[in-house]
Parts: sequence; C-alpha cells; structure tokens
Amino acid sequence: MITIELKAREKTGNKAKRVLNEGYVPAVIYDNKTHSANFKVERGAIERLLHHVKTSSIVKASIEGDEKQVLVKDVDYHPITGQIRHIAFFEIDPNELMTFELPVRIVGESPAVKNNLGVLIQPTKSITVRAKVSSLVEDIEINVEKLTQPGQSITLESIALPEGIELLHKDQLDVALATVGQLQKLVEEEEQTTSDEETEGEGGEDGEATESAEGGEDNNASTEVAAEEK
Repeated sequence: MITIELKAREKTGNKAKRVLNEGYVPAVIYDNKTHSANFKVERGAIERLLHHVKTSSIVKASIEGDEKQVLVKDVDYHPITGQIRHIAFFEIDPNELMTFELPVRIVGESPAVKNNLGVLIQPTKSITVRAKVSSLVEDIEINVEKLTQPGQSITLESIALPEGIELLHKDQLDVALATVGQLQKLVEEEEQTTSDEETEGEGGEDGEATESAEGGEDNNASTEVAAEEK
C-alpha cells in the first residue's frame, strides 16, 4: 500500500494560490457522512502517487501521526499548463460495504487472434462492484485463452468474481468483457467502403461530361436553324 503524507491547511479561497506557489497541492479528504477536512501535499509526492495508483488503489494517508485509508476520487488539472491544482480523497470505512469501480485487465492470448482468425475487442473497460476494503482487488483479471474462434465472448456471467466482491448491477450479466471480432468481415467492409468512394468519384466525372455534350448539341442545332432562316 502506497503512503502519502498530508499536512493540515486552512480552508480554500485566495490561500489556495499561496499553497500552490509554495510547491504544495491543496487536498481534501471526505467520507460517506459528508465530513471533510482540508490538507496540502507536496507536488512531487502527489505526482509520483498518481503515476502508480488506479481508481481502485487504496492509499494510506499519513496526517501528523494519524493514518487513514483513502481512494483518489478527483484530480483537477490546469487547462493550459496541465499542473495539478487540487486533489480529493475519499476515506474508506473498513467495516462497511462500499461501491468501487474496478478496471478489467486482459491476460493471456486468444488462439483466434494468434492464428489471425480475428481481432480481440474489449467493449467493457471496468465494472461496478460492492465489497469491503479487506476483499478489494485492484482489477478484474480476464483470461482470453479460451477464445478460440471469432464470435466467442467472455461475459460477466461466465467469470467468477473474487470472494467478497459482488456485482452491483445484476442485470448486466450478459455484458461482454472481451470478444473476438471476425477479421475477414472487417477487411471486406473496408474494401467495400473504398470501392463505393471510387464509384461515386467516377460517377461525378461522367455526369459533368454528359451535361457538357448535351449542351454542345443544343448550340449546334441553334446555329443550323439560324443559317436556314438566312
């Protein structure tokens, strides 16, 4: 578990800019009872933290001898410089079931992809679960070695979640976590699109040529009539 050291600070306002100028980032920790407290953290420390943690990573916040288990919930960046302007942590209650967003991680290699029969598609990047901190994992691992043919998928219903973790939305059991798309079909669609574009281009040129030719015939007929009248 990564540890980050926080220091107490006064409430935000104009003092937030002063905190940033001192090389710190304003921070806040809040809990599920809407309690919150303001802190500051060294910019370098928070940048290193964000480089290593995920949304489901538990971080130990050390505050002048007191320790809390927290999650990174929100990070505010400057729209031009990209520097971190503020960070919010959520305090975890280890004795209560809580809601977490866990990323889906693909492991292994699909035989269908290895043999160039299809391409691997990951339509679902994360799932929402309920668990206690003691049961929490950083991600849900999906092994795709069983996908041997195009069209095969791994759904939420076909995997076993780690003990102590339950799916929040039970109506999403048929959601695909990984699937193998048909490679030949994708190639044919690309070729068809290219062919249609070429056909449209040729049709436009023919249309202009025909219109020009018809216009030429009308001009000739007008000239002949004028000659006969004379």
